[in-house]
Amino acid sequence: MISSFITLTLAIACVFVACKFNVELVQLVASLMAMFWVGLSFFYSPFPVETLLAIAFIITTNKKVKC
Repeated sequence: MISSFITLTLAIACVFVACKFNVELVQLVASLMAMFWVGLSFFYSPFPVETLLAIAFIITTNKKVKC
């Protein structure tokens, strides 16, 4: 369970990096890493509640966010 929280934390950190940098390559790489960490969170999550949190995270990152 701890490892799934770690992967979600890393995904959130990658989203923040994507928002802070204006370089498109950095944004692309950070977004891909965020999707990778969310995917690993699905693998490590023992509870459906955490899976729902990860789905909500994916939905909110797909919306246009002002940084």
